[in-house]
Amino acid sequence: MLYAGASSKTLSELSAVLGLTDAGLVDRDAVLPAYKSLIETRSEKATLDIANTVLIQHSTEILDQYRKDLADFFHAEVRSVDFLRDGSKVAAEINSWVSAKTGGKIPKILDGPLPMNTVAFLINAVYFKGTWLTKFKASQTKPLPFYNHGRDEVKVATMSLRRSLRYAFVDELGARAVEVPYAGDRFSMIIVLPRTRTGLPTVESQLTVDALEKITNELASRNVNLWLPKFKLETDYDLVTLLRKLGLESAFGDGADFSGISARNNLQVSDVKHKALVEVNEEGTVAAAVTSIRMRMKSSRRAQPPPPVEFRVEHPFAFI
Repeated sequence: MLYAGASSKTLSELSAVLGLTDAGLVDRDAVLPAYKSLIETRSEKATLDIANTVLIQHSTEILDQYRKDLADFFHAEVRSVDFLRDGSKVAAEINSWVSAKTGGKIPKILDGPLPMNTVAFLINAVYFKGTWLTKFKASQTKPLPFYNHGRDEVKVATMSLRRSLRYAFVDELGARAVEVPYAGDRFSMIIVLPRTRTGLPTVESQLTVDALEKITNELASRNVNLWLPKFKLETDYDLVTLLRKLGLESAFGDGADFSGISARNNLQVSDVKHKALVEVNEEGTVAAAVTSIRMRMKSSRRAQPPPPVEFRVEHPFAFI
């Protein structure tokens, strides 16, 4: 939503940080319809809900075109509030909205009222619930070794599955990948397992758009013996420092250009917070995430089939 209202250097920095530049998506007239298509994705057997809302200080004027873009491309509601006088009430309403849009998995994103200099608060919530196409049998789940940080052995509940799955060995990444589909024809989880127990940081640093495309292109059906830990992952990040490291600088200072939001062009980003939860078990996956952005004023013949692939997820891995 920030991208939709950014201009000049701020726009180019956002485009790079969001991966749009690397993906060749440099035209906002192409990016926004693509995002709209994503949030309108539906599957009969899986749930993907993406919700957006924007709260604006009642004395702040925003452009009619920005309101229209938010409604058309983000299905976002724009609400006028008073952060100064109704801080506690607004915070409670925000937390209630977050809880409702994430199926109660993320009950709140604020611990109290927003700072009094808040003039805009943008929230994005994502909720996904998918059942595996082939469920893991709970009776076959058993404690097996997992090496935290690639070194520290612990026993974790590990699921197992033997079936035909799409699999790839990507030598350039030093990793293997397997795709586990959800019921329906829209979604799947791709697990990227480094070849070495301590290889995840190196693999993560190389997971570019091109690398992800290479993984998906090289996936091919194989008989796979898969061992996958059950896991629940919860994260809570303040993203400002990370975004600065990635190259988003102008948005946080007086050089911010959000002239597509307000004609006065007097807005800058002050906080970006992200909460996420992912839970994987024998039945499938539940995932929820919330990102909030606070703005303030400036200042051929069949050969013999190959043997089954042994895919033991026993050390740190990535999933997509």
